[in-house]
Amino acid sequence: MQTTKSEINISNKNVLYLFRNDLRIHDNEALYLSQFAKTFLPIYIIDEKEDELNQFGFSRISKQRKKIRAHSLLELKSKLNKLGSDLFIFKGNVANIIKDLIITNDTNLLLYQNIEAEEELRHIDDVKKYTSIEICIVNCKSLIVNEDLPFNISNLPSMFTAFRKIVEKNLVVRDTFQHYTQMAQLPTEHIKIHTQIYNIYEDIEEIEIDRRTSVFIKGGEQEGLNRLNYYLFESKKISNYKQTRNELLGPDYSSKFSSYLSYGSLSPRFIYHEIKKYESINGANESTYWLVFELLWRDYFIFLSKKFGNKIFQLHGLDNKYPYENISKEIFLKWSEFNTGNDFIDANMKELYLTGYMSNRGRQNVASYWCKDLKQDWRVGASWFEYLLIDYDVHINWCNWQYIAGIGVDPRADRYFNTAKQAATYDPNNTYRKHWLQ
Repeated sequence: MQTTKSEINISNKNVLYLFRNDLRIHDNEALYLSQFAKTFLPIYIIDEKEDELNQFGFSRISKQRKKIRAHSLLELKSKLNKLGSDLFIFKGNVANIIKDLIITNDTNLLLYQNIEAEEELRHIDDVKKYTSIEICIVNCKSLIVNEDLPFNISNLPSMFTAFRKIVEKNLVVRDTFQHYTQMAQLPTEHIKIHTQIYNIYEDIEEIEIDRRTSVFIKGGEQEGLNRLNYYLFESKKISNYKQTRNELLGPDYSSKFSSYLSYGSLSPRFIYHEIKKYESINGANESTYWLVFELLWRDYFIFLSKKFGNKIFQLHGLDNKYPYENISKEIFLKWSEFNTGNDFIDANMKELYLTGYMSNRGRQNVASYWCKDLKQDWRVGASWFEYLLIDYDVHINWCNWQYIAGIGVDPRADRYFNTAKQAATYDPNNTYRKHWLQ
C-alpha cells in the first residue's frame, strides 16, 4: 500500500497539535508531519463545561465514557513517549488554554482535527479572534476526504441512497499515512506551560460493569487494532456480518468498531484497506461490502453536519419540520429507568444504562418509541444517548436521532418501529428480554 502525502507544509515551524477524537498513532497526518517541524507540541484539552448539566438536567458524559477516554489518552501518551515526544492533557477553557500555549511556546502553526459541531467550531473561532498564526485542519475523521467528494458539500444529496450511489461510482479512499519512528522535539527542554496539567488518572474509576454484558471495551488504539484483526482475520466474522448485525446478544454479532472510531483509536481508512486486504485473501461478499456501506453512512452524517451546521441540534431539524415538543419528566424517568412496561424497550434501555452500549436494532427501537409512541422531544433522547453511550459520536448520534424522529434525511418521515413486531422478529424466544430483565 502506498501512503498518502499531506498538502500541509510545517517545515521549520513551531507547531501546536490539538488532539481531539483522533487518539491514535497509525494513519495520523499530524504525527506524520511532525518529523518535519522545528518543534511539535501535542496537547489534549478537556472542556471545563463537560461536567455541567445540560438543558434537560443531566450530565453530558458518564464515568464510563471518561474512563475509556482516559485509557485511550494514557496509551497515546505512552506511545508518544516512545517516539521521543509527549502528550500534555489539560482541563479548562479550550480557547484560553490554546492561546496561552501559543504565546508561551512561540507557536506559529496550530493543527487540529476537523469536527463539524457547534462547540468545537466555536473553540477554534475564539482562537482565530485572538491570533493571526497559521491554522490548518487535518482530515482524519471520515473515510473520504472532503476534497475527494464528487460534488461540493453544498450539493450533498438529501438522501443517503443518492449519496451512496454517486460516491460508490467515484469512490476515492486515500491511502493511510505511513508510520514514522521519530518526531520533532518538544518546544524547549522545559516546556513553558502556565496552565495546570490535568491528572487524567482522576477519570479512571473502578466502575462495576454488569456481568450480563458481552461488550467489554477498555479503549485505546491497541484494543481497537486487536478487535479489527480479530473480527477480520482471526475469526473471519466479517464474512457473516450482514446476517448477524441485527442480533441483540453476544460479542460478535457486530464489529464493535464504533467505540474505537468515536475516539479515533481506529482510522476508518485503515479499516477500509484492511477489509480490502481481507477480500483479496478470502473473497468479497455482501457482508464485507456491508461494513464499508456502514462506513459510508458514518461519512454521510459527518458531511451532513458540515452542510447544515447547528441544525443537527435544533428541534425542527434540517428542513424545519414539526416533531413533538413535549418534555415530561415522569415519562422520561420511566423510559430512562427502563420502566415503561414495554419489555423490549425496557431490556434495551437497561442494557444501555448498565453497560453504555446497545445494539443498533435496539437503538432504532428505543428512539422510535420515545419519539413516536411516547411523543416526546427527540433532543432529550439524543442527549441521554450522548451521556451514556461509550461510542458516542456527535455527528452520528444527533443525525441518527433526527432520522428516527422524521426531521432528518429519512425519505419516510412517518417511519415507525412497531416494538411488538420487532421483538417477535429479533427476539422470538424472549432470550434477550429474559437476559436483561430477570
